Amino acid sequence: MGSKLMITIPTDDGGFVGHECPVCERYFKVKLGTGIQGPAPCYCAYCGHQGEASQFVTKNQIEFAKSAALQYAHEEIFKMLKRHEGPIGRQDGFIKMSIKVTGGSTPALFQYREQDLESELTCTACTLRYTIYGVFAFCPDCGQHNSEQILNKNLDTIEQMLALGDQQEEQLRQHIFEDALENAVSTFDGFGREYTRVLNLTASSGSAPQSFQNIANARERLIREHQLDMAAGILPGEWDSVVRGFQKRHLLAHSMGIVDDRYLAAAHDPQAVKGRKISIGKQEVQQLIESLRKTARVMVETQIAPTTAEPSSS
Repeated sequence: MGSKLMITIPTDDGGFVGHECPVCERYFKVKLGTGIQGPAPCYCAYCGHQGEASQFVTKNQIEFAKSAALQYAHEEIFKMLKRHEGPIGRQDGFIKMSIKVTGGSTPALFQYREQDLESELTCTACTLRYTIYGVFAFCPDCGQHNSEQILNKNLDTIEQMLALGDQQEEQLRQHIFEDALENAVSTFDGFGREYTRVLNLTASSGSAPQSFQNIANARERLIREHQLDMAAGILPGEWDSVVRGFQKRHLLAHSMGIVDDRYLAAAHDPQAVKGRKISIGKQEVQQLIESLRKTARVMVETQIAPTTAEPSSS
């Protein structure tokens, strides 16, 4: 029968095959034939653990392989015995012996179906197609994290919203600009939380992901805990505008955009008057988006990377 048996793991209808991390035990899928061509390590899409691809088989795939091996062995043993059917030993008038082999039912293959996941992604570095739960992930082939890719994709959509505002009457146009500002801040907050999750994972830190809704506090914390200045890639005046944009988002979310003492102290906005509504223009939001792209680039280039260490239990 030989010492090895090659068993092909079936894919889903889209050509994706499931993987399960040996550390965090979370499930993701990759598209066969995309990504790195040739031998490559495998990274967990969620925790970044690196290992051989054979370590990422799922429990269901193992059960399938066991059942396929048992089925093959059963069939081979049956064929071997069938070759010995017929008379055996001495044949005379008094004693006649023969072997008759009757087959039992062949063991059934273990049947399973790959799970349906939430997001299908394409790595911008190696073109691997993969699917995950959630949005953010490490590429299972090259290990690049997609946080900046997701941020820029969402910011692209917000810029498309801004363009639509030019076609609307004044009141609706202003509402679109305000929504665009809020969405830009929320998008960067989501990026920042994922960024610090990975940063803490890489540093084997037990700290929780941090909020970036107060961008000035987030900058101070990154400098204090990781010696990383997220504003290193932009000018001081540009950073002041970023802080002002985040403070305006706070007013829109919590006080209908009406200026208060807290805003005046934090934003240093020379045009703001207490008790009046803040103004938000298209160019202001566009500049905020451009500054957030540059800030994210500095952050990603400085620290974010997969890890070969096990994540902390927290």
